[in-house]
Amino acid sequence: MIGLGVLIVIFVVPVFGIGPALLPAKFGSPLQRVTVGVAASLTAIFLLGFAIYVWNLPVTAHWLLLVTPVAVAWHGRQRLAELWGAPEVRQGALAWLAVTLWLLGWQFTVFSYSGATWQGDWYEHYDRARFFLERWDIHHRFLGAYSLSARPPLANVVTAEFMSLAGVKFHLFQATCVLLASLVVWPVCLLQRRFARPEATARTGWTILLLMALPALVQNAAFTWTKLPTVFFILTGLVLLSEKAPAFPLRLAGWLCLTAGMLAHYSAGPWIVALAIAGFVRNPGGWREYFNGQGLAIGLACCLLFATWFGWSTQQLGSGETLGSNSTVVTGSGLSGQQWLGNAAENLYFTAVPVLFRQVDYGGYTPGDRLVLLRDHYFNAVQSSALMIAGSLGVVVAACLLWLERKQIDWAVFRYWGCLIGIGLVLGTVVHTEVVTLGVAQICLLPFAFLVVAWLVARLPGHPLLRGIHALGLLADFALGIVLHFAVQSLWLPRWRQPGQSDYRLIYDFGHAARNNFDYRERISEPFLYDLPGALPATGLLLLAAAVLLVTSFRLPAALGSRVAGSARPAPQVSAQSARSERSSEDPLGTQA
Repeated sequence: MIGLGVLIVIFVVPVFGIGPALLPAKFGSPLQRVTVGVAASLTAIFLLGFAIYVWNLPVTAHWLLLVTPVAVAWHGRQRLAELWGAPEVRQGALAWLAVTLWLLGWQFTVFSYSGATWQGDWYEHYDRARFFLERWDIHHRFLGAYSLSARPPLANVVTAEFMSLAGVKFHLFQATCVLLASLVVWPVCLLQRRFARPEATARTGWTILLLMALPALVQNAAFTWTKLPTVFFILTGLVLLSEKAPAFPLRLAGWLCLTAGMLAHYSAGPWIVALAIAGFVRNPGGWREYFNGQGLAIGLACCLLFATWFGWSTQQLGSGETLGSNSTVVTGSGLSGQQWLGNAAENLYFTAVPVLFRQVDYGGYTPGDRLVLLRDHYFNAVQSSALMIAGSLGVVVAACLLWLERKQIDWAVFRYWGCLIGIGLVLGTVVHTEVVTLGVAQICLLPFAFLVVAWLVARLPGHPLLRGIHALGLLADFALGIVLHFAVQSLWLPRWRQPGQSDYRLIYDFGHAARNNFDYRERISEPFLYDLPGALPATGLLLLAAAVLLVTSFRLPAALGSRVAGSARPAPQVSAQSARSERSSEDPLGTQA
């Protein structure tokens, strides 16, 4: 537990101490500056860790992870004090702390990973983090199949940097992945304020509640992979670039965030394309802006950032392996155009229609226990379907909200966001070249889930009937998507239902994927957070603390901040250009108060 406390300090100091201390007022409101600053910090940590690996620097170089942010924070202490004194930043910090405690609490319950067909990735990413710390052979095959270039490395390198000082242990890797995943709260808070009516009050409690009850967040945060850090970069980039006329610093930061997202996971690609097309639809002549001096500077900066990995990988592994080792390329390289279109159409159908409303053949993955089968069925519905990835009723309620507010819609703005989201959903589905009958929403469509959540937080409290309907969905998501899911992963429920059975026998009945995950657990031979002394009390304390913060957040909006519009205004020292940019960020889904 001491190592866990050290890890949290090592995480908080550089992540919240580098970028926020350096960004000037021109980057917008305090909350926006903190969010963009966190993105800048993660990118800087990646560059540090990757430089240490590539140039074979001594292990003492890892201490720059702490020394540099302390020096930067001291230099920018006045700016940090102003930022963290802003009501909206304190609200964001409260939301982040509550959700982080919640996610850590559930991570403590994981005895062995399971859930439908999810297998192996959590183990692969632990090995990828160790690869950069322990300098494994560059031709190592992860899980016996995947080359180094099959996955971009940003999240793995950042995780490795934190572990370099805290310790290379799997339970610390679990905690680091949760901390990185929880950062998605910051752009969600930013989006919620962007979507809210000008007269609306702060919705910190609603933000925390909807995120706590979102299986797509809690399940992905517990499964130690790189999806949620990627979503953080995508959403931050979308916030910055969705303004009607963002200033050059915001455009630069937005595209760099999306580039960093590509370095974390290639699922950012469809959203980059969607954003570019939506921008052209909104401003057909805007393409010329990317061929002036500022546009070329943005392109050069993004290419340089991406080249840190892509160029190095091409030099070390060759262009063929670098370009062709990704799973999408591997599975799609042998398909004809007709086959690709057929697979794309099938994946669109399977991703649009949840498994709850159609027959699904689990094949060798079918669990023998009925409650485990119910868990897997609901798990698939809220992870693999675009209709339910924002919660069982999230998308439906969000659509109803749009319909009720249709008379106030600004159609020009609505076309922009409709184009962005629509293209993102379609591209994010069809880029998966192999047919997956369960659906593929969890691969590229997670940003859509958080856009819906932010919209619901901003608009739902004003509609009591829809709020009540959505509450039923939240209860189902919490009961079946979180409590039941982790009751199975912890083996608490199976052990209670089948006393006397060995752990292996219980997991064997879960299906083939769960058995593989258990085999990987045995192969690691390292304790999970579940195995630490005092893990059960820690679980209770973390979940209780998160619940207390949730309740408290509903009582503090007046104390922590005033109106959303007022708290989103820049501090007095903000430039006139930044203030105009802040005011120009219209209601992004096209409804005006």
